[in-house]
This record gives sequence, C-alpha cells and structure tokens, in this order.
Amino acid sequence: MGDIEGHIFDGNMNECLSNLGKLKNMLKNTYEMVDRLSNCKDELGRKINELEQEINNLKDEVNKTKFFSAYKTG
Repeated sequence: MGDIEGHIFDGNMNECLSNLGKLKNMLKNTYEMVDRLSNCKDELGRKINELEQEINNLKDEVNKTKFFSAYKTG
C-alpha cells in the first residue's frame, strides 16, 4: 500500500496502476484460497460425520457379538 501511495504522490500513475493490478491479483488469489479452504473444511466435516457413523455401527456390531457370545455361554 505504501508503494501505491508513493506513486500517487510522485504522479507515477503507470507504477501505481501496476501495483494496483498486483494487489488485485493477490486479493483474488487469497479469496480463491479461502474458498478452497472452506470447501475442504466442509468436506472434512462430512468425512468426520461418516467416520462417526461407521464407529457407531462397529460399536453396535461389537455389542451384538458380546451379547450373543454371553447368551451362548450363559
């Protein structure tokens, strides 16, 4: 930002516009990165939910196995 201000005060509009273009590209890249991170966060949330469901299913299977094992030996 300081470079842009300096170029404005110096009257060097070409450099000012060039730096504004670079700033625009950096902001665009940052926005795209944040968007990708947000999508990754959402995907991780879905995967966590799937894993939690699978863990619960496995716990149910273990409990069934324990129950039937105890029933057969009881």
